[in-house]
Amino acid sequence: MTKKQAGRKPRRTLFSGRAMMIVAVFGVVVVVVVIALSSMQASQGNALAEQTSLVVEPISSAESPALAITTVFNPTRPPVDARLDLDPILGDPTAPVTIIEYGAYGCEACRAWHQAGIIDQVLNRYPRQVRFIFRDFPVIVPAYDQMAAEVAQCALDQDQALFWALHNALYTTVHVGASRDTVIEAGNAVGLDAQLLRACAESGQHRETVRYDLTRAISLGLPGTPSFLVNDARVFYASPDVLVEFIEQALDNLPS
Repeated sequence: MTKKQAGRKPRRTLFSGRAMMIVAVFGVVVVVVVIALSSMQASQGNALAEQTSLVVEPISSAESPALAITTVFNPTRPPVDARLDLDPILGDPTAPVTIIEYGAYGCEACRAWHQAGIIDQVLNRYPRQVRFIFRDFPVIVPAYDQMAAEVAQCALDQDQALFWALHNALYTTVHVGASRDTVIEAGNAVGLDAQLLRACAESGQHRETVRYDLTRAISLGLPGTPSFLVNDARVFYASPDVLVEFIEQALDNLPS
């Protein structure tokens, strides 16, 4: 047994029957946005083209019927604004495996995934090995997705924990299509400074922050929401247990 295997529990089905129903939700709700994204890519994707290269690696199997793409970022140019690369993080910030969700607040599949508590279960199972990052992919209900994402980014300016509190509210108590005032009220209810939140949101301070995440999603060729990256592999249309398989693969690939 290697050191990295020593702290890991035996593999087993991690999720409840309710959580497994997320797979069916993916099949119905995940929206393929090829036409919309192709036009966005023409105008926005070129900005990251020099920084990103993609190596396609189909790894479909009976056990893990998902698609992975190894993504290699070439940091040839520094970001225009360091704030653009500030991510909200759950779990150990130094964990060797990173799950990144590209999601939208108007996405019903993302909402179901969140309400099933799947990420919380993953982080509880891998407390020192996995961290989780959320990035915005506002393509399902675009105007609402963009607005809610901007307010959430304003919340991140105040505090990481308060960002996640608002993030949770957006996927539980705030209805899709709510007004900006309603989203700010939800922020106030979880402890955010509503005056600062409103000033930030109304100024459009994080319009480009959200667009930056959108551009990254486009550059990866993501087909809809939610889509996930597990380290360098992208995963979509995947069950929770398939996500765990990718985590295990990533752990197995770590240097000894």
